Amino acid sequence: MATNTIPCEHSDLPCHDSSYSKCPHCSLDLCLEHLNEHQQIVRYQFNEIVNRINEQKAKLNSSERVNDMRIRMLNKLDAWRATKIETIMTIYNTERTHIENVCEQCITEQIKIQKNIFDDILPISNNLEKKKNIHPRDIHHVEQKLNELNNLISKIHDITESELMNIVTNIKLPEIAELEQRFNELQHLQAMINEKDKEINNLRQNLRRFVI
Repeated sequence: MATNTIPCEHSDLPCHDSSYSKCPHCSLDLCLEHLNEHQQIVRYQFNEIVNRINEQKAKLNSSERVNDMRIRMLNKLDAWRATKIETIMTIYNTERTHIENVCEQCITEQIKIQKNIFDDILPISNNLEKKKNIHPRDIHHVEQKLNELNNLISKIHDITESELMNIVTNIKLPEIAELEQRFNELQHLQAMINEKDKEINNLRQNLRRFVI
């Protein structure tokens, strides 16, 4: 009894051999030779997958990319810090000079006042020292001058401290000062818009009266 055979279905080159088995790779009926060739193709594809797995595993085990990102971002952070330090130092030096000038002005004013008061007190005090008898009103006059001096000096100190505190509390980085300025401008613009809205509403009401 004759056995029916299926020819090899290999498509690249005609094959006259009988099929050996159905190939799980391409689902064709192939002879043993071509079945082995297809198996080699599958093996090659599998080896490529293994290589990709190993490459991916190596990437996961390596911190090179993370270190590269760390270095780049730290460099950016250092550059930002250097810029901000330079800006802060410029502001610091400016405001330090401002504070020094205010304090020097206070000292100059204080010396001037003390000189004027003592120019009045010292002659009186020297004359009183020469007297045998000192009247209470003379002492009162000297006390008034001293109190006047203390009050003037205290007033100068209070004004100076207020100016210094105003300098320190109003120190701002340029970007913050710019944002505050823009915010104030927007508030002013909003107030103008609100005012115009009121005028428009009033005009509408007046027009409705004429229409009715």
